[in-house]
Amino acid sequence: MTTDGLRTAVVSGGGSGIGQAIARSLFADGYDVVILGRRRENLDAAIDTITSDSQPTRGSLFGVTGDLADPSSVERIVGDVVGRFGRPVDVVVANAGRPAKRPAESLESVQTAWRDAIEGNTLPAVLLVEGLKPHLSDSSRIVFISSAAASGHGGGAYGGAKAALHSYMFDLAVELGPAGVTSNVVAPGFIADTELFGGRLTPERTAAFVDRTLVKRAGLPPDVAAAVRWLASEQAGYVTAQVIGIDGGALIDPN
Repeated sequence: MTTDGLRTAVVSGGGSGIGQAIARSLFADGYDVVILGRRRENLDAAIDTITSDSQPTRGSLFGVTGDLADPSSVERIVGDVVGRFGRPVDVVVANAGRPAKRPAESLESVQTAWRDAIEGNTLPAVLLVEGLKPHLSDSSRIVFISSAAASGHGGGAYGGAKAALHSYMFDLAVELGPAGVTSNVVAPGFIADTELFGGRLTPERTAAFVDRTLVKRAGLPPDVAAAVRWLASEQAGYVTAQVIGIDGGALIDPN
């Protein structure tokens, strides 16, 4: 945090769902929040929604478009963020991702599916953090949004691509911890009202996901945002190298 108390947060995939909920919570806490995404219209709509629904804060909110799997695009985004504020970045939330394609039986199809999963879920997080790493403050918080699919069976290429972020997070925690920077993973389970699940599930499939939880309800984007908000706070400065599941206990079989 700067001496004037102003704080900057960068949230990728901030145009909808979990990312928008995270941006909303950090904006409410007075951060200058930069939301990143591929579609300008989504970012503009998210900004309008957040600012119209929120109480006035000292923070600002704006969007930057780009492809986080493209190094030159990431360099442009980092330059925009750093140039706009002229101060270190306090919070980085690597949330951008997308569903993985289901491969057919051919090896070529498997190769395509895995490459697409890594390009859509691993590289956007790694390139963003690496690009911003020289511009972090000495108390920065790095949070990766992974998935419960990274810790159980059935995740396929998507789960594998998200699991790669866990290993990367541990490396960052070791590398940056002595400087005061924390690095953690938040791993959501079934979160309704997101592009990953929204409109893609039958009522029966939705009920099955809910039944797997111990609390017998679907998660919502604010459930994930609350965890990120805490990890971004001063109170969480002793929490690093952790994978925090936001899944209603779905990975535990009570039977």
